[in-house]
Amino acid sequence: QRAGDMVRISARLIDHHDGAQLWAERYDRSLDSSFAVQDEIAQAIIAGIEQPLVAAENRRGAPDPTGATADVIKAAGWHLFRFDRASNDTAIRLLEAAVQENAGAYRRHQALSMGHCWRMAFGWTDTPAETAARAVAAAEAAARLNDDDAWNYCVLGWAAVYDHQFERGLEALDRAVALNPNSGVTHGVRSWVCGHAGDPADALRSFGRAKRLAPLHPFIFMHMTGAAWAEAALGNWSEAEKLAETAGLRRPNCFSPLVARAAIRALAGDPGGARSALAGLRRIVPDFSIGWWRNFLPLRSTALLDSACEALAKLGVR
Repeated sequence: QRAGDMVRISARLIDHHDGAQLWAERYDRSLDSSFAVQDEIAQAIIAGIEQPLVAAENRRGAPDPTGATADVIKAAGWHLFRFDRASNDTAIRLLEAAVQENAGAYRRHQALSMGHCWRMAFGWTDTPAETAARAVAAAEAAARLNDDDAWNYCVLGWAAVYDHQFERGLEALDRAVALNPNSGVTHGVRSWVCGHAGDPADALRSFGRAKRLAPLHPFIFMHMTGAAWAEAALGNWSEAEKLAETAGLRRPNCFSPLVARAAIRALAGDPGGARSALAGLRRIVPDFSIGWWRNFLPLRSTALLDSACEALAKLGVR
């Protein structure tokens, strides 16, 4: 709709199976430059429908109460997005069987890598080095099979950083953003990768884009955690603590933002706040220790990692 120098564009995402509206948005813009407005609106729509589309596809994989078997990849996706250990284990089991059945289907490898990465993010493995290596191997297989899928490079970069291959992680996310610059996920994972790989300024730029493109994405807690470490690396303690706190509220069963918040508060000279955060952390990881944490935290900056560990040790964490 157009009125004078203003244009209103309305967009809806509809499920053609049942006519349900999955997403809707309205954009009001000035027509100062029609081509620029078209590009801006197109980018906003692409970013806006990404999460509702993925969520709708995953819902198709939900267990059927009649006992019918859903498509294995959709079922695995449904379990992956539940963010609990049992569901994640089920997803990995389904995907490993699916890969055995058809090793040439790249999305199976992609999702399998994601499942292993969630094990690292949530601390759901007793062998973190082996889990990280499996995540890398699955992501490599996906990228070999399809070099044009941005999500392949998102999981490759994510897995590579867990495997302490920091340069490779940065290169993979540059490739992901080049393939899909309108995805909030690609910018968000890039912020996490940069935050852990020692490029805090770039991490925060990517996080700003992710927030603008996909503020409600279920992965946002991970993106916030990476941004929190980036702010900490720059000495911005208040901003770092707020990001870690919000990330923990978004996904309260994930240890990563909780330990980030405890460490950041300790580094900022707030022992009371750090102890409070540690109490919440121990509800998730009762036997939390610095040695255990080091196996899961891929911080390229050993100075920041050592400082965080020393700050927690002063509070009695062993």
